[in-house]
Order: sequence, then C-alpha cells, then structure tokens
Amino acid sequence: MTPSLHRHRQRTLALQLLQRRLRSTPVQHLTGLPIKEVRALHRAVHGVSAASGPLYHTASLMLNRRVQAQLSVYALLYRRLADATALQDIDVDALIRSYDLFVELGGQRGETGTGRDFDFTAAFVLVRDLCDGAVHLLPCGSCGIGYLVAAEAPVPPTCPFCPQRRARPRTEKRRSSPL
Repeated sequence: MTPSLHRHRQRTLALQLLQRRLRSTPVQHLTGLPIKEVRALHRAVHGVSAASGPLYHTASLMLNRRVQAQLSVYALLYRRLADATALQDIDVDALIRSYDLFVELGGQRGETGTGRDFDFTAAFVLVRDLCDGAVHLLPCGSCGIGYLVAAEAPVPPTCPFCPQRRARPRTEKRRSSPL
C-alpha cells in the first residue's frame, strides 16, 4: 500500500470516528494520526475544539444494575461482530458496527449512572477495558447470558439479567381481575 493511500485511509477512519463523537486521544490511538491533525479534523467536523481531560473507566459508568445490563449488551454485540483477536486488540470496524447497531436498537439512551448517555467514547472505553482485562464478560451460571464484571464497580459481580434473582417486594398489591 502506498503511503498516500495509507494516510487517506487513516483520515477517513478518523472522520468516521469523529463523526460519532469519539474524543481526540482515542482517535489518535486508533488511527496513528498526529494529535494536532486529529484536533484540526475535530474542529472541522464539529466547529469547536475537542474536549480535554482524561478518559474514564468502565467501572465508573457501572453504577447500577440497569447500566450494567446496558453495558453488557453492548459488550456482547461487540464480541459477536469482532474478529477472533478482538479481546486482545481493538477491532475498530467491529467497534463502529456494534455501536451503530446498538444505537439503531435504541440502547444508547438512558443514564449510564453518570448523567450521560452511552456514547461512542463510552463504547471505546468499554472495549479498551475489555482488551486490557479491567472488565470481564462472564457467563451466568443460571441463565447463560454473558454479563460484565468490573472490580472497581459498585454493583455486585452477578448477573443483571437473570430471572432467578429475587424479585423485589412490590409496594402495591395486585388485584385479581374476574375472568
């Protein structure tokens, strides 16, 4: 591949990532483009400077069962669409396709526990943490569905989907309707 073709592919990928609002540092990491060029592309795409500051970790997002379930569903989508090495190195194509599918299914709406929607940067952070081993997908012993576990997360490391979990007592008694 010629250097100019490789550079064109890097920029095209950077634009795809920036259009989904991935922060500049991960774009630079995934494309290999210089950070100044990535920031200039960000300004061109969004009309404002890129956000600064460190990226968070998946455990900081996983503040309740609902969020744990949402993040688990995304992780399962990514794993399903990624190649065999995707839990060692980020498969950028699978990252994009799984996020787009997740959005199409309506999964990005709702609090992630931090007051923000599950955005593309959160998807990147989750996949990065899966590859680094900071979070794990474990199969439930009861229902068999994979779920995320993070050592630093405030939720217990148990299945958020499992119908075997104890149901919460209802405050209101149901009335039986005559048939």
